[in-house]
Amino acid sequence: MGKQPFTVDDVGAQIKETVNGSDTAFEHALITTYTVTPGYLDWFDDFETLVCTPSDTADKIRLSEDVEHEEFTLLERDVHGKCVVVWGPDRIVVWTGSFNLSHAGLFSNVEWASRFEGTVKTAFTLDDLLAGRIPSKATNNDRVTQLLDTVQSLLRRTPSESVDDALRRWPTEPIVVHSGLGESLRRSVTQCLRETSGDVTLSYFTPNVNKTGIKELTALAPPGLDDDQLSIEVYGADPSAFIDTTQPSIGSFLGTADVDELAAQFGEFGLQTRFPGDDGETLPSGSQIRGGLAHLKVLLVIETVGAETVLKDVLLTSANLTANAWKKNGGNVEYGIWLRDSDRIESVGNFFLESLAECYGRADAQTLTDIDERIEAGSGGFLPYTRQSIGNLVSATLTASATEIVIDWPDKAVPFEIEEAHWYIRDIVTGELTTYETSLTSSDKNVNIPIERESENQYIESLDLQVTTPLETPVYQLSASQLTQLANDELDEPIEEWDRLLISGTTYSTAGRLPTDVLEAAEAGYLYRSYDRPLTRTIRLEASQLESAGFEDPFLPAAVMTAVRPTTQQIDEVGQLPCLDVTFASGVTPPTDSLEFETETEAVQPVGWIDTPHGRQYAFKPQLAAEPLTVSLGEPFDTHYPTEYHECTLPTRGGDRHIDSETTEQRLQQVSAVSPQYSLSAISVPDVLGVENAVDPFIHEDSPLEISLHERNVPFTAETHAYEYSRAGYFYSPPQQRDCTEPLTPPAPYASLTVQGLLGVETDTGTLWLSTDTTTIDVRKRLVSAIEPSADIPESTPFGSLDPDQAIMWLGFDFDDIVVEDVGDDVVEDLVFEYWRDENKLEQSRPIRALQSPPEYVAVPLFRSLFEATATYRIVVRPAETGTKYAWSANEYRVSLERQSGDRVKFTVDGHATFGIRDDDQAPAPMINLDRLLRVRLGEELPYHPYLENTGERRPETIRQLNEVLLCFVEAG
Repeated sequence: MGKQPFTVDDVGAQIKETVNGSDTAFEHALITTYTVTPGYLDWFDDFETLVCTPSDTADKIRLSEDVEHEEFTLLERDVHGKCVVVWGPDRIVVWTGSFNLSHAGLFSNVEWASRFEGTVKTAFTLDDLLAGRIPSKATNNDRVTQLLDTVQSLLRRTPSESVDDALRRWPTEPIVVHSGLGESLRRSVTQCLRETSGDVTLSYFTPNVNKTGIKELTALAPPGLDDDQLSIEVYGADPSAFIDTTQPSIGSFLGTADVDELAAQFGEFGLQTRFPGDDGETLPSGSQIRGGLAHLKVLLVIETVGAETVLKDVLLTSANLTANAWKKNGGNVEYGIWLRDSDRIESVGNFFLESLAECYGRADAQTLTDIDERIEAGSGGFLPYTRQSIGNLVSATLTASATEIVIDWPDKAVPFEIEEAHWYIRDIVTGELTTYETSLTSSDKNVNIPIERESENQYIESLDLQVTTPLETPVYQLSASQLTQLANDELDEPIEEWDRLLISGTTYSTAGRLPTDVLEAAEAGYLYRSYDRPLTRTIRLEASQLESAGFEDPFLPAAVMTAVRPTTQQIDEVGQLPCLDVTFASGVTPPTDSLEFETETEAVQPVGWIDTPHGRQYAFKPQLAAEPLTVSLGEPFDTHYPTEYHECTLPTRGGDRHIDSETTEQRLQQVSAVSPQYSLSAISVPDVLGVENAVDPFIHEDSPLEISLHERNVPFTAETHAYEYSRAGYFYSPPQQRDCTEPLTPPAPYASLTVQGLLGVETDTGTLWLSTDTTTIDVRKRLVSAIEPSADIPESTPFGSLDPDQAIMWLGFDFDDIVVEDVGDDVVEDLVFEYWRDENKLEQSRPIRALQSPPEYVAVPLFRSLFEATATYRIVVRPAETGTKYAWSANEYRVSLERQSGDRVKFTVDGHATFGIRDDDQAPAPMINLDRLLRVRLGEELPYHPYLENTGERRPETIRQLNEVLLCFVEAG
């Protein structure tokens, strides 16, 4: 993957040219945008297209006469991140940036844009995206994969695992981050600042900024980076673009008091503004930037140590410097790309800090005074209206019973018809989301609540209603104080442009006199209006909105732990252990690590547990006998039951005293010292002659591991050996238990797995699983992602009795892009390809590589000697040297041959690839079309006879490493 472009340019022309080109072969399009010019959707008429956008923009598309919106799938989400993705069976192209799919965003404003392109490795459709079925290796470009995963996470409300993996590795290639589930945008800022030393300056280019946004961003600084070490420069827009004195305040800027406060808090705070005009639009080179709004959003992280100043990293983002973009679980879903690569950082940083920065002027006292006046004129001295969705409006009309949600829409002048309803049900432990289509009753006004759960540990997350209504979005909410001001004619902002006001289930026309007593008594009100025709749209009601109407989740019990009873357990050869017998409510079973135990002074862990018919019995060390314990719920149940706990006292020691508590303690310590051992169950790595420790055991994401427990020092014999494993990371991963007879196949690359052994001891109550020590397994990505025949080798290739140095076949090794990120662009030069016959390394020619930058594909020769069937053959691909650069090590592929008939041989490489070969001593040398292999060896085209060019057939005479000549050609015949 070469350097990807970064532009501040007319991205619209580039998108139009690409999607409307005659040779594109695109079939699908995905667009996320905050605003839109509907006419530009015509570019995607020939594609199956999904447009994801906020509800008011979706309405704009529905109402537009410039586009047949029925041809598109419209999905309403509070997304502020922007992207355009088009793909077909083979190719995928992605644009992301600060631009909306509007005329200003595509052709007028100053925006940033990045374009990424890749190959589709596994075909997928929009339905796959909506269902969360996009394969993890759908493309060969990590940026494309991460952005697809980000959008899939937004649509499905599920974790974006590829983004989380990239953030964990923090490689030198660009990383896509977002503010959806997982908050990778916020976490990445902390991670970047953690790598700095000395003083740090944050330079932020944004059209919209407020003090709360700055506070949210700077709160992400890691411990040790104090306010006096942190300086902030904000390059903002003309405040008049965001402070409109005729509308409710939908944007904000920094006034004099705000700037003074921030300047006192941080080492330095600077505010620059860009006003239209000659000084604001001319670059130092004399060239002009576009005259539209400076709409780009960019964060630069600058480190100063002594006299040296270094630009550490650059974040290109859709996020303004506002609370809505940066607060935890903020209102908008934002995207961003950390550049990471030093060359990109330098070139982009020079543009922003040296060129574009000169288009801004420091906000002086006069400028700040002007801002103060605009803010005061725009705000009117009261809190702005709160922008809300139609869902918030509808939720104010709900009531709930045990069996149904009743939607009592009161406004007869504004129709509201429900067509379909879907419940979204999430698994507390795994996070998996399922959809449940429900029925409607009472003239399609009431929605039935699902009662029967399909599995345990579920809860209702939301209800989606497909409705037809002319209601316009957004609506605006008035607070109790604003309603009081309205009752006393003290509300400076007019409300007449909204037709209706909803208060406590009753609607009022704003054209008439509103009842004073109702206004003064109300806690909230909603202003809304309607279009001149109904629209079909989806309204989402979150669980919190349903709960305010009296809804009680039928899947979530009132408490998880219905009883906690102290008891004891006598184990032969171990002794007596104090225990807690915990009963769980019907429908919930927390994972083994989801309960937390505390004495009066510290947190303690059980030494084991027994699964019981109604819950779980936890066993503790004998030293804790008679100790008071508090039992509470940990992750992931603590989110739903934050206040649930039980207080109890462990029983005193009693019963059989043949084994004293000290002996029991020693034996438990011996158990806890047992460390799980793992080994590669299917792959053996050979020793490399002459290289010390060149190849370490390497765990791939698809390498089965044998887990074993050696209990040599344990004074008893366990009936069963098992283990639990979980994945470390930002998202909760429940421990999964397996018997040691079952291999462990790591679920994903770049995962860190924690494995804990379990020794099973039988008791009268059931199997007591005693916990051993833990082992950490770091999983990496497989070096070679695929093995394929060369493009120039037919599936069935004849060969004769050739020189041993003559290759009979070429294999193509396809290297995943992510490997390039790990080891740099010289991945092929840094690799060694070896052929082993039993324990002897065979001579071979030098590998021939396809010319890509950096290379992702290498073709290597296979030789006649492989057909000596009495030997074991292996192909080993390994790094040429050791060191931190090579976090991965070798891939080994076993070669097997199976003669299927007298002259037919099946050739298999370690289950990855199978080829048919015809063994014919009388056949001529293989006639191989080498069009692709001509583009080999450092860009040199190798000579061949003109006759071969005419016939299209070329015969390799020799493949030897003599005088650096890899191939030469002779005339056929």
